[in-house]
Amino acid sequence: MSFLVVGEIARWQASGRWLPGTNTYRHAEFHELDRIFDGSEAHPDIVLSPLVCPSFDCLDLAALLHGVEFCGRYRAMAPDLPNPGMILGEIRSLFPGLDFDILPLHGRSCATLN
Repeated sequence: MSFLVVGEIARWQASGRWLPGTNTYRHAEFHELDRIFDGSEAHPDIVLSPLVCPSFDCLDLAALLHGVEFCGRYRAMAPDLPNPGMILGEIRSLFPGLDFDILPLHGRSCATLN
C-alpha cells in the first residue's frame, strides 16, 4: 500500500508527532502535486494531509484529486471538530466518487497542525 503525505512536511517532521521515522510514505508539498499526478507514475493508494494548513486546505486538495480521477482514499487529519459532518458533506457533494474522510486527532490542537 502506498501513502502520499501532502503539505508542511518540514513542520510535521520537526514536531515529531505526525510522521514516523520510516520510509513507508512519500511526501510532497501541494505545489508539487501536478508532477506526481501527471500520469507518468502510479497514483498512491492513500493521500494524507492536514485539514487546513497555510498553503492549502482539504477543499483544494480534494478538487485536485477529483480532477485527476484519483481512485484511492483521501484522508484529512484534524483535531477534534465541532461538526465534522458539515465538512464531509461539502466535500462529498462537490466531488462525488472521491473517497474522503476526516481522521480525528483527539486531544491535539490546531496549532500543532499549522
